[in-house]
Amino acid sequence: EQYKKVLYQHVLRWLSRALSPCLTRMDTTDYKLLEKEYYGFLKEAFPELPQIRVIVFGGYNLTRIANKSCFLENPYNRFQFSSIISVMDVCKLAMPEPHHRNPYRQYMLSREFHREYLRILDAKRPEYIIIDFIEERHDLVYIDGAYYTRSDALQESSFAERGRVIARNSKACQQLWQEFCIKFILELKKR
Repeated sequence: EQYKKVLYQHVLRWLSRALSPCLTRMDTTDYKLLEKEYYGFLKEAFPELPQIRVIVFGGYNLTRIANKSCFLENPYNRFQFSSIISVMDVCKLAMPEPHHRNPYRQYMLSREFHREYLRILDAKRPEYIIIDFIEERHDLVYIDGAYYTRSDALQESSFAERGRVIARNSKACQQLWQEFCIKFILELKKR
């Protein structure tokens, strides 16, 4: 009993680490069952401690920090390699989805490509969203009326560079960022 909070943090950390490889190796149905089991175990083993729902939106180091926090850092609730502009853009491309040899990066690219942020936000209904703006360092690509983050993951993928590149430090990008940040904030307030 004396060390319950420390044990809880330790269990959260190792369950979080165990979920990461499962995200890309299991089909969605099996992953959701595993996720449900993990949350059920935590609720049963530590009923008096909070079960906090969180979405992590940012770079690799943010996930490492989140992994040491007092919640299950579920990689399904994570968004990386994406700018706020691209996740809030509702336009979809009519081109094939880019493919990456790294399954995790592929998963994150696919989420951006299919504009899944708001759907997952609605499905998971997080109590907190932890954000860093490290992915906002990337240029954007504008193709067929849609914006995509020109991240390392996109550039390493099968994505054939086309469309118009909008430099991150340009006035056009700054204006887009302000516009899409307002959309981002409004969507969060609505929920």
